Amino acid sequence: MKKRLNRLAWLDTQPATIALDFIPQRSQPSLLGWLLLAAGLLATSAILLEYRDLGEQLRNTEVRLARETRHLERSRALMLAQQREKLPESELKTATQLAQRLHNRNLDVLAEIEAAGNEDVALLSLVQTAGKTQLKLTGEARSLDAAFAFARRLAARPSIRRAQVDSYEFKPSGSVEIVAFTLGASWKTGQ
Repeated sequence: MKKRLNRLAWLDTQPATIALDFIPQRSQPSLLGWLLLAAGLLATSAILLEYRDLGEQLRNTEVRLARETRHLERSRALMLAQQREKLPESELKTATQLAQRLHNRNLDVLAEIEAAGNEDVALLSLVQTAGKTQLKLTGEARSLDAAFAFARRLAARPSIRRAQVDSYEFKPSGSVEIVAFTLGASWKTGQ
């Protein structure tokens, strides 16, 4: 029986554990690793701050550009209005004489031309051609569409027989481009 117990005794003893560790233990990061991580975080935060500042500068520049564009448009409109209102004495006298010559019992041509105008068109000269009912107008407009719209409005006036743009040319004026045009017009004589 003792023999039998000895045979079973080896079952009671625990076998030695085998230490198989396939995952190596990590060593603590070195000081150099921590310094590289800190430098990377500092560089990332500096780039993000610069990106935010550049975005803010872009928005401020866009706002300033829009403000300057509005200011330029307002000053251009004011300049056109002042040009309409201001005439040197010699030009005013010439215009008055021309108005007196053009005046007809049934028609005031200058009033018709004035009624067809707007702030997009500035008339520079008005010359009576060979016939008493023929005019040649020169002017400037903000766009080609504005020049043709002026001609259409003038032709639609009841006492104007014909009004058409004879020629046009694009010209730079400061930072904008304007259209210089000549327009031929004739009016209906009194009945």
